[in-house]
Parts: sequence; structure tokens; C-alpha cells
Amino acid sequence: MEFSCSCMRMESFGIPCEHIVCVLVHEDINELPRSLVLSRWTKTAKVGLQNAAGFS
Repeated sequence: MEFSCSCMRMESFGIPCEHIVCVLVHEDINELPRSLVLSRWTKTAKVGLQNAAGFS
């Protein structure tokens, strides 16, 4: 599933806006679809980051 909104919060900040959340509630979707969770907000977001930045 893909979601977008004219307020552009998802595209700008990577966070679903209240408009998208209202649609999810209206459609009785109880979990955020993976398409609404950017990799930077996951537990594995920092994996490999230190090596890429040159830190040990």
C-alpha cells in the first residue's frame, strides 16, 4: 500500500500525518503498513553506520 497526502509531511519528514492515520483508522487498519515506516525509524537504522562514517 502506498499513501500520500497534500500536506506532504510523510514526504518531508518521513512521519505519517494525521490525515493518513485517519484513513488507516477509517479503513480499520490496526498496524502501520511497512511503506509508512522508513528505514531510519527502525531498530536496524544504525547498523553499518559507524563503519561508513569511519568510526571504530
